Amino acid sequence: MQSIRKILVANRGEIARRVIRTAKSMGISTVAIFTDEERHAIFIREADQAFSLGSGNLASTYLNISLIIDIALRSGCDAIHPGYGFLSENSAFAQACKDAGLIFIGPQPEAIRLMGNKSEARKYVEQLGIPLPSSVKADSLEEVLAQKDKLKFPVMIKAVAGGGGKGMKIVQTENKLTAAWESAQREALAYFGNATLYVEQYIEDARHIEVQVLGDHHGNVLHLYERECSIQRRHQKIIEEAPSVTLSETVREKLLSTALHIARSMQYTSAGTLEFLFDRELNFYFLEMNTRIQVEHPVTEAITGVDIVKEQIRIAEGKPLSFSQQDISINGHAIECRVYAEDPFADFIPSAGEMIVNYLPASKEIRLDSAFEGAAMVSSAFDPMIAKITAHAKDRREAVSKLRDYLHKCAIQGIKTNLEYLSAILRDIDFLTNKISTHYCHHKAGELKEVYEKAKNDFSPEKLLATVLAYDFLPKKPGENIWQQIGSWRFPGQRVYNFEGNSFAIDYQLLNRQRISFNYHNKRYLIEEVQNQEPVISFLLNGERQYLIISEVKGGEYLVSAEGITFQVRRSDLPDLTIFDSSVQKNGQLNGNYVLSPLNGKVIKLNVKKGDKVRKGELLLIIESMKMENNILAPAEAVVTDVMITNGAQVSGKELLIKLTMAN
Repeated sequence: MQSIRKILVANRGEIARRVIRTAKSMGISTVAIFTDEERHAIFIREADQAFSLGSGNLASTYLNISLIIDIALRSGCDAIHPGYGFLSENSAFAQACKDAGLIFIGPQPEAIRLMGNKSEARKYVEQLGIPLPSSVKADSLEEVLAQKDKLKFPVMIKAVAGGGGKGMKIVQTENKLTAAWESAQREALAYFGNATLYVEQYIEDARHIEVQVLGDHHGNVLHLYERECSIQRRHQKIIEEAPSVTLSETVREKLLSTALHIARSMQYTSAGTLEFLFDRELNFYFLEMNTRIQVEHPVTEAITGVDIVKEQIRIAEGKPLSFSQQDISINGHAIECRVYAEDPFADFIPSAGEMIVNYLPASKEIRLDSAFEGAAMVSSAFDPMIAKITAHAKDRREAVSKLRDYLHKCAIQGIKTNLEYLSAILRDIDFLTNKISTHYCHHKAGELKEVYEKAKNDFSPEKLLATVLAYDFLPKKPGENIWQQIGSWRFPGQRVYNFEGNSFAIDYQLLNRQRISFNYHNKRYLIEEVQNQEPVISFLLNGERQYLIISEVKGGEYLVSAEGITFQVRRSDLPDLTIFDSSVQKNGQLNGNYVLSPLNGKVIKLNVKKGDKVRKGELLLIIESMKMENNILAPAEAVVTDVMITNGAQVSGKELLIKLTMAN
């Protein structure tokens, strides 16, 4: 038995912070690693020491085994915790730790090797008599096509070393198989360093339910019950809950015993997750085993009271589990949502850039696992997750209510996020009545957008107008002189604001340093008792207390958030100073013939050259951003008249990529 005194966390963001927090509570020192572009990240400051991985792609930084081992040895670490993703399921990394005399806080290399290769894992589990979806493994697309009679479309392409939704593609028809195969290979190679794929029968309208297990080196293997993870986009979970309200006690017991049978048969140690797909009749099939801690582990910790990271560390030290199966029971219901930097109403396109406001307030009712605190840059080089928000209550209904109420208090401004989308899901009747599947986000796309747009349209314009006036005209700091703020000013005055495509002309009057009135729709409103605790501004509006979140993007342009929704508010009575800014692309210059980048990222495939003829919807190029591939398609039949970028180029949002001449 060896005590761990110092851990290198071979990860970043919120999971690095999570591991550091538990290690410190156990009196264990921590070492963080980071790339040059994230040298100001909060997880670095929270570790006892931090070392740079330099710059470059993932292969030279977070996937660089020799460099990470070297840093661990130089810094005097006893152990390495891999978190999730990156090298967490890399058996060569686990073996390299062992060979270097370092404790790998995870299972044995043999277990990772067995379950890390999804194709080999299927063979192993099939020998145990556990049902599996039919599949085809091949070294090339040609071999898959030669065996296509074993499957019927739709099918799912998967990376054998995959996880987290990476290297996965649903293919509806055979003619789309080639493009999907190539895309899955690129993702798998970039994220896991292994481009090997297999093809599996796709179960439509499936539920995704998984079982958390823990095993020690003394022969103890137990479960911490199950999690429902059916709400997914791009094959990656966005809402998880524990326990699953879908299962009867009979089905639950069968599922848990199946998961334990697999884990015990391989004498599994550390934390692991057995994942299963359920069909409409609640028959379940083994999907995969993740030999690491999961992103969604907080919901399990909430209902069981077990600190899974702490148990991982204890197990790695050779200690037995600190409880037995009989000690574990379900306490209430927990639900977690993942906040992503993406635009869910534009096919979840990633949204890297600067968060000028990142307001996720502390709450005794909510567990917050965040990669950031306050304003920060969100890089296109990494996963788009910003935070995980978890609510725990006596039952599902109360947990959903707590989570929904908390999201209404949150705001992230400057980039697109899925906060409004998550709120829409938590209000949706099908979600509330548990009529969900892994296809939920696809099936409900239109309805969820309508829920969001209705909430936006129903919001009171007078609250937005009052917020901007209070922000502009009333003191932002105690004792501040209003005349120092606004200079020479005559009153009464008039302003015109624009938001949601509508213009609002109002007249206003500053009554004193703490009160302002304005007229809207022939009704007089009084603003008073303003309290500005940036980014939150509160005030009385006709006697009713309001709380909103505001930031000024530039003179006369604001972002205002309330009830989980962010509005863009602009003064339209000011001159447009961008006419003097040569860097601004004006819509009038585009004329439909220019293809602009919709996001920041890297060009990983350029599919056309000057002179090519393209059809509407034909692939022009692929931009990788936040570990996701984004296809840029031809808007119409056209001829490529110029290509402004090359393969491997880094591009920014609205950058000119390709010039087209449209067909007549």
